[in-house]
Amino acid sequence: MRIARIACLTAAAAALMAADNNTFLLRNATVHPVSGPAIQNASVLVVDGKIADIGPKAAPKGKVRIVEARGLHVYPGMIDSGSPIGLAEIASVRETVDTGELGDFNPQLRALIAVNPSSEHIPVVRANGITSVLVTPGSTGGGRGGAAGSLISGQASLMHLDGWTWEEMEIRRGAAMQMAWPVIQMPRGRGMDIEALLPGLAPRRTTFAEARRNQQQQVQKIQDFFDAARRYQKAKAAGEAIQPDLRYEAMIPVLEGRQPLMIFAAREREIREALDFAARERLKIVLAGVRRPGKTLEDIAKR
Repeated sequence: MRIARIACLTAAAAALMAADNNTFLLRNATVHPVSGPAIQNASVLVVDGKIADIGPKAAPKGKVRIVEARGLHVYPGMIDSGSPIGLAEIASVRETVDTGELGDFNPQLRALIAVNPSSEHIPVVRANGITSVLVTPGSTGGGRGGAAGSLISGQASLMHLDGWTWEEMEIRRGAAMQMAWPVIQMPRGRGMDIEALLPGLAPRRTTFAEARRNQQQQVQKIQDFFDAARRYQKAKAAGEAIQPDLRYEAMIPVLEGRQPLMIFAAREREIREALDFAARERLKIVLAGVRRPGKTLEDIAKR
């Protein structure tokens, strides 16, 4: 009985401390709201972890913890819109990397559930002013074209960088579906001198036509998967007896426009193909990893 009372008192004290830490007043700071000019000698009132008031006259109701911030500048936390933080710790140690699942299509996977809240990277990133992250289940390099990785890696999740568990860090579990648009993968010229030395042993160069054909095969895989997902969606809506499939179930919000499809496409060719695909499939998309958009900027602006 005595142990139970101590446990209850400890839990109550922890709850009170957590509530106290999430409610406070930053006083006499220079506040940069971003949406407007800087506010001198302002206060920021935070209640239950959320900003309740900003300005010279911001005042708490009742007694709260006061943090004197005279001479300091207060900015909103930044958002990293694409990072594997919490999923990858040490690149050379495979056991600490939880990205790049096997298979071409893994839409049922949610990045947030695999996040390690104790990652050493999180406090470092947070100390640099980034307080929220869109954590992605696959590579954010854009494109694939025969390289390792999935065409659809899973669902990117928006999360806070503060919390003991992934449930506490969650903002939106399925913020977007991540897809890499296939690229035309050509071998790089570096290291091909072996052809001159050992012509009989050197690997044969891939022609552009072959690389284009490989890329088109990947694009066709994407089209076939979306067609199968739409058939599943229609059969389910019609009440037909179907074998449950987690992959197709995860695609329904995308097909219905309730979840954006985040397509990684770096160059003009891939961007144009991705835009055309999205228009045919009537999808709500977000382009990511864009590096050389070329003349597609006008088309992007129109959509």
